[in-house]
Amino acid sequence: MLALGVESSDRTVRESMELLADLVAGTPAPILFDARNWPSGDAQSWARFIGQIESVCSAGAVLVDPENPPRLGKYPSVLDALLIPFRVFTDENEAMAFLHTHNE
Repeated sequence: MLALGVESSDRTVRESMELLADLVAGTPAPILFDARNWPSGDAQSWARFIGQIESVCSAGAVLVDPENPPRLGKYPSVLDALLIPFRVFTDENEAMAFLHTHNE
């Protein structure tokens, strides 16, 4: 949900989380994160929202461009292992199918 091509900063993460909280109205929901135009993510950029993600997201799918995937690091798999179902996809239909399996 971060703005396309915008570096992850405290401000952009806070704004994104506030927008997501408004959209889900207090009930975590499956969310598609379109990262096809995101800059690379490092440990610090993931750490900015990792503590907040469970409050808005019950499952997450990150959509990446197979021709130019961002450097997401190991953090999607860490989220999946520790917090919520969270996977990376190159196909939007597969990402949506994954999210539908986690729709409550």
